[in-house]
Amino acid sequence: MNDGGGLGTLRRWRRPALIVLGYGLVVVAGTYAGDLVVEHLAVDLRPTTESLVHRLIMASLVAYVLLMALPFVPGVEIGLALIFMIGADIVPVVYGSTVLALLLGFSIGRLVPERLLEAGFLAVGLGRAAALVERLRPLQREARLQALVAGAPGRLAPWLLRHRHLAIAVVLNVPGNNLIGGGGGIALAAGMSRLVSIPAFLLTVALGTAPLPLAILVMDALR
Repeated sequence: MNDGGGLGTLRRWRRPALIVLGYGLVVVAGTYAGDLVVEHLAVDLRPTTESLVHRLIMASLVAYVLLMALPFVPGVEIGLALIFMIGADIVPVVYGSTVLALLLGFSIGRLVPERLLEAGFLAVGLGRAAALVERLRPLQREARLQALVAGAPGRLAPWLLRHRHLAIAVVLNVPGNNLIGGGGGIALAAGMSRLVSIPAFLLTVALGTAPLPLAILVMDALR
């Protein structure tokens, strides 16, 4: 009897343990990818290396957009590395690349079929999340929002849902947000939720990601 109970407990905890392990591996892989690009940016700008550096900058901007659009990748580090290497002149380019990357992640989220999302939740044992997706699937944006607000626990969750654009802008600026998906993961989740329109998301990320570039430009101007 004890052996049976122990085996049952092991089976019950196996799936959550695998999910946690997979999450940890994704976070580590994303961090490693970001660090790898930053490491390759450490090239001295000299007359003999100028053409190489220019090509490296263009490749890094492309990598920045692609990595920033992916969940759990700290792509901001790549943008900051480019700014530190080149200076404030590249800040507008990095800012535009950031907005483009987040819009790409959001668009991918919008394109994910909700049936596929539901099946994914079921595959990892998140039955309640799968049932929620199934219940919300036929609803339009406002009806979906009202259903989520009505079923959300406490006061904070409904407030965040009603002020979702502000919540997205704030969480994009939280240090270490790659642990909850990073900018790409946040954008992807916002797209999959179908609670935010494309114009509203574009305005949200354009304003939400502006403080740091503006601060760098102001500090550079005050030197």
